[in-house]
Amino acid sequence: MAEGKWIHQISLLTFLVIIFSLTDFQVINGENSHEEVSTPTPIELKQPKLIVFSLDWVIWPFRVESEVVTPVRKDKRTGRVHDFVKKALGVYADALDALNTLYLRKYRLAAISDSPDVETNTKLLLYFNLYNYFPIQEMFGGPKSQHLELIHRTTQIPYQDIIYFDVKNDQLTGLRKMGLWVVEVESGLSIQDFDRALGLYNNVTTPAQALEKTC
Repeated sequence: MAEGKWIHQISLLTFLVIIFSLTDFQVINGENSHEEVSTPTPIELKQPKLIVFSLDWVIWPFRVESEVVTPVRKDKRTGRVHDFVKKALGVYADALDALNTLYLRKYRLAAISDSPDVETNTKLLLYFNLYNYFPIQEMFGGPKSQHLELIHRTTQIPYQDIIYFDVKNDQLTGLRKMGLWVVEVESGLSIQDFDRALGLYNNVTTPAQALEKTC
């Protein structure tokens, strides 16, 4: 009985050694090794120094100058925003999510508008709780190149380090020639639009080549 018990203990020990060996060893290039396999370090993406948004049709689904009857109001009870003829006003839901994400990621954001109605634009930013997202704001009538040139001069940020979001319009070709990374959006901004822009910013040499890749 003692001999059988001793043999049983040896067999159990052998079994444990085998299990330990199977779990401890990793196969690297066809050979057993105790060395840990290191996880590759993710490539750190180059980040833009400034992200600029045109407000109309990018952040909200209307053009202030031609589609809003002023003054605009915010209902204190419901929190809803409407214009003088009670037309409901709001922002794109995906745009709001994208702005919140970029703000939390500490990106530097700016807003521009070529509408001469600065007061209404400012009120809408306040009513939609977006004002603090944009420490840099340039809102006045005129070509958008003037807005972006002013931002470039005041911030001293090179054009090639600025990503600009807008809808398709006749001004975009000229803005690209300035050296800006111009990204067209459809049906409002989304975080996917930013991811696409960041990919171009990291994988394409110049904004002109970025246009070629998106055409």
